[in-house]
Parts: sequence; structure tokens; C-alpha cells
Amino acid sequence: MADTFHIAILGTRFGEPDIEREILSDFQIQFTLDSGHTSENIVKNAKDAEIILAGGSPKFTAHVIRRLPKCRGIIRLGIGVDTVDKKIATEQGIIIANVPNYATEEVSDHAIALILASMRKLFQAHRSISSGNWGIKPISPLFSASDQTLGIIGFGKIGQALARKIFPMGFKLLVHDPFAEEETVSRQNAKMVSCAELLKQSDIITLNAPLLDTTFHLINAESIETMKRTAFLINTSRGELIDESALIAALKSGRIAGAALDVFEKEPLTLDNQLLTLDNVILTPHISWYTLQATKRMRIIASQEAARLLNGKRPLNLVNPEVFHEQK
Repeated sequence: MADTFHIAILGTRFGEPDIEREILSDFQIQFTLDSGHTSENIVKNAKDAEIILAGGSPKFTAHVIRRLPKCRGIIRLGIGVDTVDKKIATEQGIIIANVPNYATEEVSDHAIALILASMRKLFQAHRSISSGNWGIKPISPLFSASDQTLGIIGFGKIGQALARKIFPMGFKLLVHDPFAEEETVSRQNAKMVSCAELLKQSDIITLNAPLLDTTFHLINAESIETMKRTAFLINTSRGELIDESALIAALKSGRIAGAALDVFEKEPLTLDNQLLTLDNVILTPHISWYTLQATKRMRIIASQEAARLLNGKRPLNLVNPEVFHEQK
């Protein structure tokens, strides 16, 4: 009789694991599904799992990982792996993989939507007309794209897609990314600059960088002070890139013109968050990655990675290769 493997799919609301079951049809699989985000949810539903397919919010801390004795692999249903304690997982011999590039077009599209909605003050205009006002005065001033400098912090696949799509509108593009090649930046009609220069010169700043020690609270009270008072801040990457309390203070005081955020320091956003009280912000619930097509791509790729692990093969998107080498 074939071995039965246990796979836990956590932090999602996909419904039946039909895609996963089809991709993994060569194996006898017991699936456990749970949409919860707490440590207790993870341990309760994954304590017997060999492989975990992990959505965006559940945090795999040291405390959680050490309570998953059968876990061989954690496959992130997404790009970022900052929700997994890589050091502890590696020490425990747990392979970490992710699903990069599945939503490059979707995230860059969402960033552009937030840029244009901010620049054209669409939500302010909607609130104004809903209040019985009419005309330009409540949303003045607006600026042409050809007069605006867009600063892109983080120039990986998403940052490059954003630049490629938005440049024809007339924006001047500045880029800061210590890992990007000068040639890659210039090929997208952009100019490489320091972070300080980008913050100072940009009319709109979009964050497309991963969460690292060097990017945590990259936008803080000090960096906001260097920005234009007319600047807009856009974030579709990770909430922790911004010191949220400093941003709220800047938005309240008019130190910057506005912000459009798809990600937050603590998710889900709670109803007592002061961002919800401000008129100069646009908020979306961490959906920049989402389309029906992107979700299907993500699930297929993650399931294929799970199949590789069960077959003893190296995942294509391996985050901690040292573990795999030790197990071979």
C-alpha cells in the first residue's frame, strides 16, 4: 500500500484543493485546509504535515517551526519568504521554497492603478461629488504625468514591469536598488540614483522592494522629512518597509500629500487603525497579487514544487539550498 502524505494548506480560502489534488495525483495525499493566521492554527492543522503550502499571513516563527516535527518543506504561496524564520527552519532541516514571478503583471498593474488614482485624486473626487460638490476646486491641484518624477525603490521583476508600462505616459523615472545593474535600469528609460536623492526628487514614490534588515522601516520620520510636501507614497510590497506611525503623522500634518497602500505593518488591518480615518489615503486589502489567473498559476507552481519534494528532487525555487544538499 502506498504511503499517505499529509499536506497542509494554510492561510488561504481556495476552497477544495482540486488543483493541488490533480498535480499531486501520483501520490496518496491527505489534505488539511485552514484559513487561520495564528500560531495555534498553524500547529493545530500542520503538526502532522510533511509539506505546508503557506499563504501570506501565517507567521512561521521559531516557536511554531519547532512544533512541526514532521515538516519537510514549507512552500510559500507567494513571493516573499519573510513570514518564515529561515534560520530556524534551516536548523530544523526544513526546505523553504516560494513562487516567484507568478503575479509580476498583476502587482505592477495594481501599483500603476494606485499611482494614477493618487495623482488624479480619484477617491477625493468621488467623496467630493458624493458630498454635493462639483468642479475642480476640492481636488486642486492636479499635475500632468509629463511633469512628474516617479521614484521606484526596488527594481526586480515587478519594478521593471512597472517602469516598462508607465514610461510611455511621460513620467521621468528614478530607480534605487543596490542589487540592480545600471544597464538594466537604463534599458527601462530610468536613472539609477541613491535612496536619498530619489526621496528628495520624486513626486511619487513606489515601493517594490523585499523586506530585509536593510529595508525595514526604510520610510520613517527622518526619510519622510526629505520628501516633497506634494509627494505621494505607494506601497505594494511589504507593510514593514514603512514606519506606519510616522506615515500617519505625516499624512495628518500634510507633510506629504498622500499615500496608497496595499500592505500594512499588521495584517489584517484592524478597524482602529488611524489610516482608516484619513482622507488622503487609498487602502486596498493586500490584493495586488490577485487575479483568477494568477491564483491558478501560483497553486500549480506550488503543487509542482511539492511533487518535487515528495520525489526527493530539488525544488526549482529553493530558498535555503544548504538544507537540500544535506538531505541528498
